[in-house]
Amino acid sequence: MNIQILLAFIAVALTGTTFPAAAASSLRDNFASYLKHNPASSIVGLVEADLSAGAVLGAVEATRAFFEEPQDDPETVLSTFRIKDGKEEDFVRTERQTWATYTQHDLVKPNFHVLLRGSDESGKVVYTELFTWKSHAIPDHASAEVKTLWAQLESECEARGGHRGIEFSEVQIVVN
Repeated sequence: MNIQILLAFIAVALTGTTFPAAAASSLRDNFASYLKHNPASSIVGLVEADLSAGAVLGAVEATRAFFEEPQDDPETVLSTFRIKDGKEEDFVRTERQTWATYTQHDLVKPNFHVLLRGSDESGKVVYTELFTWKSHAIPDHASAEVKTLWAQLESECEARGGHRGIEFSEVQIVVN
């Protein structure tokens, strides 16, 4: 681990900033592994910044706590997509790409995903999706890549019958 990465961890701890969930998983693993082999007190010698040793140790300990604490606060969501006429194929393609991105970045529980096709009262196409984020914080701290996919999905949906084009509800699984 080089000094730039270490200083990034310290800055995160000092400012209270959090990493996007996609980055946090790999960073947490790397930092936890590093800390197992390097006690916090040895890190102080690496830092060539105008910080007291106590501040650096405090930052390291706060960062250690953040990255070693399990991020097990899952959120199951039920999403409804009201597809624009002529956009169903595009929507399905974008939805597949979105799910692949979620799983590639370890944002969701990969073995629990349901996508259903149906129609609303007007007979127009509606998709309903059910899946679980690994943490409530993930959608609030989405990467630019995920936000771009969400914008694409929005462009393929429309408001209808007093509902937005895409709607999300947090749900609890009663029977699995």
